[in-house]
Amino acid sequence: MFYECEILNEQQLTHINDLYDKAEFTQGTVSQRDENNVDTSVKDNYVMSQHTSQFRKSLELIQQGINDAISFRSTFVVKEMTVPQLTEYRVGGKYNPHIDNITVQGLKAHHSITLFLNDPDEYEGGELVITDGDMPFKFKQKAGTALVYPTGYMHYVAPVTSGKRRVALMWATSLIEDFFMRHQILNFGKSIERLLKEYPDAPQEVLVPFEQVRTNFVREYGNL
Repeated sequence: MFYECEILNEQQLTHINDLYDKAEFTQGTVSQRDENNVDTSVKDNYVMSQHTSQFRKSLELIQQGINDAISFRSTFVVKEMTVPQLTEYRVGGKYNPHIDNITVQGLKAHHSITLFLNDPDEYEGGELVITDGDMPFKFKQKAGTALVYPTGYMHYVAPVTSGKRRVALMWATSLIEDFFMRHQILNFGKSIERLLKEYPDAPQEVLVPFEQVRTNFVREYGNL
């Protein structure tokens, strides 16, 4: 139940990384609820200060990317999203195995989202490792890609051995409360996406019935 979505283009990524280079950062805390809970043996990363102009501009660029990725909110049936955390893992940076909080920034989190901001060849280590059942899956996606996975899965960030790992972290509430239905509707939406890519000239009378089914499932099961 891991999904990819392209969010940012090269121009947006270049701008955000330039802002990162100039931004002010603070040590990341183990708990978002306690700004004094710093323990680098558990979590060693840095978070861009939200009161800075660099954060505000980066936020604007990410929001623009999300808005332009039309399929993102519709496919993932997103109701609300948190404000992104703009993080940087430097050499030695890591985050031990953990599960995300049930609520983040006051929202019940259904989807955890990692948006990769720099390319994997710019740093060594730093893989996002997510456990599904007893199987670990490693992710180190290309810049501009968002990895979406169910909140509640155990995961960790492997130590960075060289370079810097830059990612934006977000959480989203889905319109669909039921876990099974949420992912069936999501998979159905992803199938429509693939169909559109494979057959871009397919007539509307072929495609509309598929979207009708998806929309009516959302209408019936969604917390609208």
